[in-house]
Amino acid sequence: MSIAICRVDKCSSSHDIAGIQIHDRRERQHSNSNPDIDFNRSGDNYSLCERSNGLSFNAAIDEIISAEYTSKRTIRKDAVRMVQVLFTSDSEFFSDKSASEQRAFFESCYKWAADKWGESRIISANVHLDEKTPHLHLNFIPLVEDIDKKTGEVITTLNVHKAVGSGSRALQKLQDEFYNAVGKPYGLERGSRADLENGEQ
Repeated sequence: MSIAICRVDKCSSSHDIAGIQIHDRRERQHSNSNPDIDFNRSGDNYSLCERSNGLSFNAAIDEIISAEYTSKRTIRKDAVRMVQVLFTSDSEFFSDKSASEQRAFFESCYKWAADKWGESRIISANVHLDEKTPHLHLNFIPLVEDIDKKTGEVITTLNVHKAVGSGSRALQKLQDEFYNAVGKPYGLERGSRADLENGEQ
């Protein structure tokens, strides 16, 4: 049985974010790190969201943070400014699905992410069909609403721990949410679930 996959990676450095942009947008017609890409099929790739409006990912992040960030605190230089989420399954899951059925699956993944993290904070969502298994790379800025401890006002701040969660329990909860909302309706299985209550790693 195929498994629902939702993998989360945190990105803080401008260099790493630029590298993700090059990969997601296929800005180079070669890849030393990923020999699985068939650039002859890259024209089949498509975008579910491109909020960067032609800007680099780093410039788009700066623009969105400037518009939405309301905390008085200065953002740390090593802060996580972007989170990339990979949505996919295995080749078997996609093998009997038409292009429109595959797209419907990725649109369900996109909707779940937009509902969870805020659509205005998603920079891009690119579906790649030019590798061995179709998959969606979705990038968002971990902006969250919080309460200012001094004033009691609602503020918007950059906090990856509150956006994604911190620790095994939070990540397990995220996987449960994704499975229940997207994986289960598509007949996918959830990956092995550790028994954290009894100390299983």
